[in-house]
Amino acid sequence: MVSTKFCWCQQKLVDLIKKLVDRNKSFVGAIKQLVELNKKFVDAIKRFVELIKSFVDAIKKFVELIKSFVGAIKKFVDLNKSFVELNSELVGGNKSFVGANTNLVDANSELVGRGGNLSGRTLHHHPILHHERHPLHRRDVGQGVAGDGDDVGEFAGG
Repeated sequence: MVSTKFCWCQQKLVDLIKKLVDRNKSFVGAIKQLVELNKKFVDAIKRFVELIKSFVDAIKKFVELIKSFVGAIKKFVDLNKSFVELNSELVGGNKSFVGANTNLVDANSELVGRGGNLSGRTLHHHPILHHERHPLHRRDVGQGVAGDGDDVGEFAGG
């Protein structure tokens, strides 16, 4: 009877060892899957780090572009200040010109009001930007002067 019990225990022990081996195989398979997943995770982390490096490089380039843009705006502001200063000088010069022109108009009006007589000379009122047409102003055309002006005479141009 001892031998039967021993055989039966031995058989149980063998069955338990087989189950343990099967579970160990499953455990090893799960560990292999975890190792593969871990490799994929490490590769993904490496790609993510490369993307972050590229992003940082792009940010650096963007900052350089912003610095260039700010520099261009500063130059524009400086040029605009120069333009304003020149425009102010032009306005000042224009005011002086208007003042001088007003003085001339006043003086001319005063002379015209007195009959235009200054030391025996008669002055005519001629505004600065005014030009009257005179009937004999272009009389050279009727006097035989050619259009290009190099032939003069009775039969000009012939």
